[in-house]
Amino acid sequence: MHWALLVVGVAMLAFSAMLRGRAARGGAQGLAVLLVATGVILAFRRPGSAIHLPGWGPRQWTQP
Repeated sequence: MHWALLVVGVAMLAFSAMLRGRAARGGAQGLAVLLVATGVILAFRRPGSAIHLPGWGPRQWTQP
Protein backbone atom coordinates (compact mmCIF):
# COMPACT_ATOMS: atom_id res chain seq x y z
CA MET A 1 0.00 0.00 0.00
CA HIS A 2 2.77 2.44 0.83
CA TRP A 3 4.46 1.94 -2.55
CA ALA A 4 1.24 2.81 -4.35
CA LEU A 5 0.94 6.05 -2.37
CA LEU A 6 4.55 6.95 -3.09
CA VAL A 7 4.28 6.27 -6.83
CA VAL A 8 0.95 8.08 -7.23
CA GLY A 9 2.18 11.04 -5.19
CA VAL A 10 5.42 11.45 -7.15
CA ALA A 11 3.59 11.05 -10.49
CA MET A 12 0.97 13.58 -9.42
CA LEU A 13 3.71 16.00 -8.36
CA ALA A 14 5.42 15.66 -11.74
CA PHE A 15 2.21 16.09 -13.75
CA SER A 16 0.95 18.99 -11.63
CA ALA A 17 3.76 21.14 -13.03
CA MET A 18 1.91 21.10 -16.37
CA LEU A 19 -1.23 22.69 -14.91
CA ARG A 20 -1.76 26.32 -15.92
CA GLY A 21 -3.98 27.59 -13.12
CA ARG A 22 -2.09 28.71 -10.04
CA ALA A 23 -4.76 27.48 -7.60
CA ALA A 24 -5.14 24.14 -9.39
CA ARG A 25 -1.38 23.60 -9.47
CA GLY A 26 -1.01 24.48 -5.78
CA GLY A 27 -3.83 22.17 -4.75
CA ALA A 28 -2.49 19.30 -6.83
CA GLN A 29 1.02 19.75 -5.47
CA GLY A 30 -0.27 19.94 -1.90
CA LEU A 31 -2.24 16.72 -2.31
CA ALA A 32 0.78 15.05 -3.90
CA VAL A 33 3.00 16.00 -0.96
CA LEU A 34 0.42 14.63 1.49
CA LEU A 35 0.26 11.34 -0.43
CA VAL A 36 4.04 10.99 -0.48
CA ALA A 37 4.31 11.84 3.24
CA THR A 38 1.63 9.27 4.10
CA GLY A 39 3.43 6.64 2.01
CA VAL A 40 6.75 7.38 3.74
CA ILE A 41 5.18 7.12 7.20
CA LEU A 42 3.53 3.81 6.29
CA ALA A 43 6.82 2.51 4.86
CA PHE A 44 8.73 3.37 8.03
CA ARG A 45 6.13 1.69 10.25
CA ARG A 46 6.64 -1.68 8.58
CA PRO A 47 8.43 -4.17 10.84
CA GLY A 48 11.02 -5.11 8.22
CA SER A 49 12.22 -1.57 7.53
CA ALA A 50 15.55 -0.28 8.77
CA ILE A 51 13.96 2.73 10.47
CA HIS A 52 11.15 1.97 12.90
CA LEU A 53 8.75 4.61 14.09
CA PRO A 54 7.48 4.08 17.62
CA GLY A 55 4.19 2.29 18.07
CA TRP A 56 4.69 -0.78 15.90
CA GLY A 57 4.40 -4.26 17.31
CA PRO A 58 3.81 -5.55 20.82
CA ARG A 59 4.67 -3.41 23.78
CA GLN A 60 8.12 -4.11 25.17
CA TRP A 61 8.01 -4.76 28.89
CA THR A 62 10.98 -5.19 31.21
CA GLN A 63 11.19 -6.11 34.84
CA PRO A 64 11.63 -2.97 36.98
